[in-house]
Amino acid sequence: MRAAPTQINKLSTHRAKRLRPTLLNLLACQIVTCTCTSPKFEGRCQVKAKSPDASTSYEIRRYAELSPIPASQATNSRARAWKKPVRNPLTYQDLLDTQERLVSQGSVNPRTAANRASVLRSFLKLHKIQTEDFVGQEFRTLFRERAEEFLQQLRAQGRAQHNITNTLAALKPWRVMLVAIDTESAISGDNLGPFNQAFKALLRDYPIGTLAKQLCIPRDMVYGWVRGKRPRMSNASHIHRVEAFFGVEHGELAVLAGFSDGRRIAVSIGKPATVNYRDVLLEKTSFHYLLKPDRDSPLREEWRAFLQYKTEWQPTLARVNNGVWRLAPFVFGRETESSWASYLDGVEVPSARMGWSQVASYLGWLALPKEDGGPALPVSSLQTLAWLGVREHVDAYIRWMVRRCGNKFNGSVFEFLAKVKSVLRADSGYLSQQADFLRRLPASYLANSWTDMCQGTFSLLNTLSIRMRKERRQTRDPKEPMRHILELEKPLDMVADMVMRLRVDRPIGNSPINEAAWARDVALIKLMVSNPLRLRNMATLTWRSDNSGQLYQRADGSWWIRIERGNFKNTRGAAGNQDYDMPVQPMAWSDLERYLRQFRPRLLKCESDFVFLAMSSGPRKVDPAAPWTNMSGHIRRLTKKYLWRCAGIGAHAFRHLVATAIIKASNMSDFKTAALVLNDTLSTVEKNYAHLRSADGANRMGELLGSTLNRM
Repeated sequence: MRAAPTQINKLSTHRAKRLRPTLLNLLACQIVTCTCTSPKFEGRCQVKAKSPDASTSYEIRRYAELSPIPASQATNSRARAWKKPVRNPLTYQDLLDTQERLVSQGSVNPRTAANRASVLRSFLKLHKIQTEDFVGQEFRTLFRERAEEFLQQLRAQGRAQHNITNTLAALKPWRVMLVAIDTESAISGDNLGPFNQAFKALLRDYPIGTLAKQLCIPRDMVYGWVRGKRPRMSNASHIHRVEAFFGVEHGELAVLAGFSDGRRIAVSIGKPATVNYRDVLLEKTSFHYLLKPDRDSPLREEWRAFLQYKTEWQPTLARVNNGVWRLAPFVFGRETESSWASYLDGVEVPSARMGWSQVASYLGWLALPKEDGGPALPVSSLQTLAWLGVREHVDAYIRWMVRRCGNKFNGSVFEFLAKVKSVLRADSGYLSQQADFLRRLPASYLANSWTDMCQGTFSLLNTLSIRMRKERRQTRDPKEPMRHILELEKPLDMVADMVMRLRVDRPIGNSPINEAAWARDVALIKLMVSNPLRLRNMATLTWRSDNSGQLYQRADGSWWIRIERGNFKNTRGAAGNQDYDMPVQPMAWSDLERYLRQFRPRLLKCESDFVFLAMSSGPRKVDPAAPWTNMSGHIRRLTKKYLWRCAGIGAHAFRHLVATAIIKASNMSDFKTAALVLNDTLSTVEKNYAHLRSADGANRMGELLGSTLNRM
């Protein structure tokens, strides 16, 4: 029988007389035992608390063993398990530095930050604490008492009441910041967060079932809090009942749960930066004009023959040495009706996707009505590659492309020029060597010479390539979505903040699959920073129990990644010199181990060696045995949710973030290390990141002529 509200109030008053000391003082006990009646939680509720003089008093460990690796997934028995390094204790200077970073992000007003810093220093001075000291109980278990002492000092100084109120209000954000950091630290170590520790200490020997019944709180909810589940905003009223029942000051538990004034304390990541190109791209892609040939179209047969020519070891027709298209060294996607042009006999030809896109765009334009800028040719007559040799149409299409790009010769225009030139070249062009292509054009072209047509079109394209080379303009900047991060002195600080936000958002107590996906995401983001591989290499990364996978663990417990050189895109560059065998940064080891041992088995639907496993969401179904082809899209969603002012970036963007961070940390000098980490050539990295040194001349000028310039 549930207790009526009046009974609860009486119980609250009675227990308040015995339990008036603040909630967090209860954490000073040596052993906290919770009486769990459910066998499901047996053996999980005895936790150990530190003594009152410990600096992190609500770090109460949950003695839950990680799920062991099944025998089939066990690593080499000789490999020594790596122990997670203990984090350095937090200091007050760390809190001040964190606030400075929030100011630089625009999340905190500079004047507000200066006021808060002044109040914190006054608080520390009262208690004879230096900013270099570790954050101790004065901001955790004893915060209420120390804040009360601070209040009395302010009154003794004769401060006005409104001044005292504003001063205390400026002190509370530091407590909120500390609780957030402690929560992240606890969750990352599979420990209970501050709220769960405090709630468990509060229960002591009080039966959970009795508490749930008396306070009209669902039993499963109470058990979830004991296990470590983070309360939802809708649980706030239940939390306040617990506070009243045990005589704890109103709002004390709620603050530890992340609530304030009836709402969850928001973690601001700022307004996403505007990405103008995405708006332009959305408008362009909404205009569908690419040619889609039917299954029995002769154009499909021509394209298939072209792929055979490009991939054969020694084709019958002449071909330049660098004109070979590689077959994919591993399976990444599957052939569908929309991706048929990228496959030959069921094997993917990665370069074919972009090549077909250029051809289909041109042939589709030929069918556009004149009011849309096309020549309005019948679709039935366009089922051949021979149209690439018709000069007047190729010329008109290039003009249309330039107008559509804002009268700029961008990368897409030059890519089209290069691809068409390669098939029309006199001595090695695929089309120029086959005169029978002329007969596939309408009758009005049959009187012409195919060789002359190919040469005339090639001459036009070659002249444009040379003449307009200096006019080339970039209409898409891949760094635009994260430019505000790249401009920071330490760009990876924002990724570190993102990982912290992601950690705190752990779905404890909900679906085991969601928690497994969370562990996968944490490991993925950390590995993207440690080893910024291209999407295909990361999505097809393998792990096997016998250490024969690409991700493997050495005898000293360190993790490494080894990938054969042929599995990389740039085999003609740095990747072709030697196999990739690089260590994973230690900061990612523990998350990888936890994911592989405890959470990855939950995501396994069938036998698979891939490290990162995809999940089906909504109507979108994924093949559990196939690589995670939409990994970049998932990373874009994660970064949009957790990365500072980010509209969402994909997997490849992490290569820019890491390279920029390395070069900036080396005072704009260490391009070689960036090249090694990216597994790319030094010349490529210097070319793509030369803009980072664009200010070198002005800076050196200031050093040499500073005294003279300062007089002006």
